[in-house]
Amino acid sequence: MGSGLRHAIEMEELRLHYQPQVDFETGEVVGLEALVRWQHPERGLVPPAAFIPVAEDTRLIVPIGHWVLRAACRFGARLQAAPAGPSASA
Repeated sequence: MGSGLRHAIEMEELRLHYQPQVDFETGEVVGLEALVRWQHPERGLVPPAAFIPVAEDTRLIVPIGHWVLRAACRFGARLQAAPAGPSASA
């Protein structure tokens, strides 16, 4: 899985899914949580529990973290630039 994960980083197979953080008193969305997933070409969507421990053991967690930060910042910039609100995904 380590070599597959290295390949996933290089081939940009990682995806971010955004989970809203909601103020339960007002119902207002107050933030988003970025959740990383691996879109494997053969295995489909791989949950983080299946690859994060491998990423940590192989030290691939650092480049994955960098990728997540860049992708989330790009998404945030698109949200701020969108006149009618969010409609894009990373």
